[in-house]
Amino acid sequence: MRRGFTLIELAVSLTLLSLFVPIAFMAGRSLQEAQFEAVAEVEAAAAMRSVSEELRRDLKTMGWPDDGALRLEGAGECPEVEYVLTDARVLERQGQAGCGPVRAIAANVRSVQRERGGVRVVFSRRVSATRERVDSYFMGFGE
Repeated sequence: MRRGFTLIELAVSLTLLSLFVPIAFMAGRSLQEAQFEAVAEVEAAAAMRSVSEELRRDLKTMGWPDDGALRLEGAGECPEVEYVLTDARVLERQGQAGCGPVRAIAANVRSVQRERGGVRVVFSRRVSATRERVDSYFMGFGE
């Protein structure tokens, strides 16, 4: 009696293996992309919470000027605060003396703009070599 595999058995097993390995690789890759998407979504939501908390705190003592700028004006120790988007896509809170130091509020910010009744913040982050996730949030404050 002979031991071992026949040439046909080896050919069949190699054929099946050549089909399953790429499928397993693609499934793992799509799982990884889904994880990156979920992380980007959670980070954008957390960053928007930071932005909304900063704005709420400043809006208690200040108000928006009529020119549509991302600047708050008030009286007292902190007369003016401006929200600035840097070239590195970081949203910063910059104030005059008495307003505290410059603070980075959120990263991966694509754009921030005042709209009627609120502020829209758009976050973007690359989740794969070919895809970018974009999340847009609107914080209403009732002008």
